[in-house]
Amino acid sequence: MNSYHRFQSLKEEIEVDASGKGKASMKATARLAGVSDRAILKVLASADLKPSKLTQMLMDKGFAGADLNSWRTEGIPDIAVGIILNYYAYLAGRYCTQQARLVCEAFGTIGVRAWIQDALPGFLTKLEEIGVKNCQNVYCKRIPAALLYDPK
Repeated sequence: MNSYHRFQSLKEEIEVDASGKGKASMKATARLAGVSDRAILKVLASADLKPSKLTQMLMDKGFAGADLNSWRTEGIPDIAVGIILNYYAYLAGRYCTQQARLVCEAFGTIGVRAWIQDALPGFLTKLEEIGVKNCQNVYCKRIPAALLYDPK
């Protein structure tokens, strides 16, 4: 199965709720990371015992052990998928995978694009609020905190 078909088949294992938060199955997460389903299962199972390095990273980001256990059946939240991919791309030592690196690079590019698209409309809204006219963006939503930060 070529890469295109492999990733097209992942669509069935990924869901997005009305608020835009996504979840991926263990199988989808494993395929994205280029590791076995069993590797992801071991990470989730280690939350109850001696947490692995990856499990500890997830817990340090605010995910509780009980959360990790529920991911086996309910899916892995998109933020956690990103942490898992980063781990297998750069931090897993001999278990690092080229697949995880490629996915991180692709998602990183998408993430920067999404941030820029989100930031610009918010910035235009702020300009309109302070009296600058002719902002033509009708999709203005909010002002990201990064644009409001004043280091002075």
